Amino acid sequence: MTRGIAGLLGMFSIATIIMTGSRGGFLGLVAVGFVLVWQSKNRQRAIVIGACALLLTLALMGPQYRARHATTIQLGASDYSATSRIAGLRHGFSMLVRRPVLGVGIGCYPIARSAWYGWNLWAHNLYGQLMGELGIIGVIVWTWMIVSIFRNISYVKSSMSTRAPPAGRDLLAYANAVQSLLIMRLVVGMTGHSLFNESWYVFGAVSIQLAALARAEQSSAAEESPSGENTSEEIDKFTGNQSPLAQGYTDGT
Repeated sequence: MTRGIAGLLGMFSIATIIMTGSRGGFLGLVAVGFVLVWQSKNRQRAIVIGACALLLTLALMGPQYRARHATTIQLGASDYSATSRIAGLRHGFSMLVRRPVLGVGIGCYPIARSAWYGWNLWAHNLYGQLMGELGIIGVIVWTWMIVSIFRNISYVKSSMSTRAPPAGRDLLAYANAVQSLLIMRLVVGMTGHSLFNESWYVFGAVSIQLAALARAEQSSAAEESPSGENTSEEIDKFTGNQSPLAQGYTDGT
């Protein structure tokens, strides 16, 4: 049932990309495909299915849309829309050089861009927006947040992968979902100024909760073990493996 719904949603996604010719959507779909192949227990079958889906999508697009998507690997050399996104990245880096500590300020990217480069537009590039608006300090903090989310997910997957079903199965599924969506958002970030999109904070909150639930599951398993001698050691071990975000949640900070 779940796989059927997932397959149906995937078909809707492919149909939407075909009808709109969205290059950002296409990149996101390819990114999710690669992650699902990597997460799959049967990677050979997943590779075959993914390749067939990709070829089918390209075949149904028609020559006009295929030519449009070809500009993606050319960094938009022949397309204004794609070129503007690369320019947004370059301008963001230039703003970082001019205002290295705190950037030009939240929401001020188009103002600074108009004053310095005569281009009154948003970045349409996550990383250009990040560098331009928040500077070096913002880049460090935002990167730390993303790395911490990945560490939370890695902790859940490593600690739950050895648990016999059904224990940990749901946690693994949620962890894989968050991981897939996070990677997709990072890839699609090249096509949109999504720095303050709520999805980043949702991913962070969910990853913290998943890490806390995984630790509780491990503690419960240790308490139920026949010997019961290594319970405190196991709890300390898993607590020590927490990411900074998860540790902060546990400490109530």
